[in-house]
Amino acid sequence: MLLLLVFFHVVSARFPHVPDEAINEIAYTLQLVDENAAGPNDAIFYYQDHIKQGSNAQYRFIPCISKSYQKKPTVLTLLQLMEEFEPQIGRQEIESPRKFKRIDNFMREVIKTKVMNVTYQFLKKLNYAETDSIETFKQWLEKLWFTTFPRRKRIVDSSAFEHVFIGELEGKKVKGLHNWIRFAYLESKGKLDYIGFISERQDSVATISFKWSNVTKPVGGMLLGSSPEFDMAIFTLCYLFRPGGKPCRFYYKGCEVTVVSYYIQRNGKNFMSTAYPKAGDICLRPKTHLLHDYRIPQAEADAKKKNDTVPIYGNCSSVDVNRAALKDATFNYQFHVSVGKPPPERFITFISQSYKKKPTVAAFLDLMNTFNPEIGSAEKPSAEQRKKVRTFINRVMQTNVMNHTFVFLKNIGLPEAQTMKSFKKWMHSLWFDSYSRKKGPPDSSAFEHVFMGEIENQEVHGLHNWIRLAYLEFTGALKYSGFVIQRKDSTASIRFKWNGKTKHTGTVLLGSSPELDMAIYTICYIVRPKNQDCKFFYKGCEVKVKAYEIYRHGRRHLSSTFPTPGEGGPIKCTAGGFLPAVFPHFLPAGLGHYETNTRRNARLE
Repeated sequence: MLLLLVFFHVVSARFPHVPDEAINEIAYTLQLVDENAAGPNDAIFYYQDHIKQGSNAQYRFIPCISKSYQKKPTVLTLLQLMEEFEPQIGRQEIESPRKFKRIDNFMREVIKTKVMNVTYQFLKKLNYAETDSIETFKQWLEKLWFTTFPRRKRIVDSSAFEHVFIGELEGKKVKGLHNWIRFAYLESKGKLDYIGFISERQDSVATISFKWSNVTKPVGGMLLGSSPEFDMAIFTLCYLFRPGGKPCRFYYKGCEVTVVSYYIQRNGKNFMSTAYPKAGDICLRPKTHLLHDYRIPQAEADAKKKNDTVPIYGNCSSVDVNRAALKDATFNYQFHVSVGKPPPERFITFISQSYKKKPTVAAFLDLMNTFNPEIGSAEKPSAEQRKKVRTFINRVMQTNVMNHTFVFLKNIGLPEAQTMKSFKKWMHSLWFDSYSRKKGPPDSSAFEHVFMGEIENQEVHGLHNWIRLAYLEFTGALKYSGFVIQRKDSTASIRFKWNGKTKHTGTVLLGSSPELDMAIYTICYIVRPKNQDCKFFYKGCEVKVKAYEIYRHGRRHLSSTFPTPGEGGPIKCTAGGFLPAVFPHFLPAGLGHYETNTRRNARLE
C-alpha cells in the first residue's frame, strides 16, 4: 500500500507496487508523446563556466526561445501566468478573477495533451480514486497544484505550482523555481543572473547556480526542453509513487534524473510542498561531442549578454536540426529473427509529413530513384541526377552539422579542409565519385553503397540509412524480417529482403539526419581508417563505426562504412521503448492508439 499525500487530507489507496523500472518506462513513454517539448530549433542552453572557476557566466543560460515554441498552447498559457503570483513568502498571495481565468486556461490546455492523457490512463489503470473521468482528474490536478496554503505562518502565500514553476523568495534565499521556461522568462526581463553550472547534462537536466532579484540560489535543478505538462505529469507521478523525499528515478533524454518531492502539513491538512529534479550519476551522452556544441556565434552572443533585456525568442539554432524528433518517426521492432516468421508490420511504420519537408531530408528523398542498385551494371548519371546530387550536397554543406565537421577536420589537419570551398569539393568527390566495385564498369560510389544500398546476386550490400529503409518499405520493395539487435531508438541491426534479395544483418542509426550520418561516417573514415572501431554514444547507446577503402586505378575510394551496436548501457538500450513490452499490467488503455493504430496505415509519399 502506498500512502498518497494529497491536498486537504491523507488518502490511502491500494496501488500495486510501482517499481523503478515502471517509472522509467512511463517517463520514457511520456517523452514519446510530448508534442510540446522544445525541438532542436526551439531553444539554446549555454552552460559556459563551472561555478568552481569563481567568475559569473558572461552570457545568459537560455539566450533564446523561438517564437513558434512560445505559441504552443501550454507554453503560451504558462507564459501568461508569469506575473500572476506574489513571489515573496510572507505576503498574501494574489487572488483575482484574471488569475483564476488564466489558471483555468492553462489547465484546460494541459489536460488536452497526450502527455496528460497518458498520465490519466496510467493512474486509471492503477485504480486511482481521482480518475473516474478526465474532468475529475483535471479538478484534482488543479487542486493539487494550485490550492494555496501558508508556507511559514498564517498568511496564505504559496502553492505547489508557485513554488515549483514560478519560484519564491524568502529573505536571502530563492525557493523552488524548477522550470526552464520560467527561468528563461526571468533572464529575458533582466531579473535573473546566471552564475554557472554545477553539473552539465546537455539538454537533459541542469544543476545550476543563479541570482534572482539579487538573491542567490546556490543549487537549482530543472529539466530542459520539457513541456509544462511533462513537468507537471512526472512531478505528480513521483509525488504519488515516491512521497516523502524518496528518490524517483528515471532517464530523461539519455541522462539519469532523480526527482524528490515533499508535502507540507497545515491545519491538519497535507499539501504538495515541492518537487524538483536532480542530475543523476549517469549520462549516456558525452559532455562534449565532435558535432554537438552549445556555444553560440560571437555576433549572436554579443546581442544576448545577460544585462541586455532582449526578448527571449531569437534565431535559435542547434546542431542537428534535421534529426527526427520522437514524434516524427515510429520504429516497430516486433519479433527477433529467431522467431522464424516475418513480423506482421513494417519496421518503420511512420514518418511525419513535416519531417519529410526538412531541406536535407527532402533533397535526400529526391535521390531515391536515381541510382542503379545492381553491381556490375554501369552507372550512367543523367543531367537530372547530377543536378539532384548538387542540390543535396549544397543543402548538406549549409548545415551546422557539416560546418562543425569542417572545423573539426580542419583543426586536425585534413588538407582538403583548408577552406569550406575545398572541403565541399572533397566531400562531393569522396561520396559521389563513381568507381568499379568488381573491376568492371563504374557501377558504384560510397554514397550509393552506404545510403542507397546495392544488390549482387542474391545478397544486399550496404544500405545503412534509416530514411532509405523506410522509403523502400513504404514502396513495398523491402520486407522486414525481424531484428537481430535492438537499441531502442538509437541503432537497429535488422534482417530484411529487398526485391527478394536478403540482407542477413544490416545496421542503421535511427532518427539521424542525412548530414549527421554523412558527417559521422566521414570523420570515422578519417580518424579511424582501415577497419578500426570508431566508438561514440548516440542517444545513450554505444555505437561502433567501421570504414573500408577500395583502390581503383591508383586512387583510394571510400568503399563502405557502417554502424554496429556497442555494448549498450545502463539505460537498458536493449529494452523496448513502450510500456506493453515490459510492464503490460501498467499499460494505459489508449497508449497503443497513439503509437500504432493511428500510424499503421501511414505512407511515405
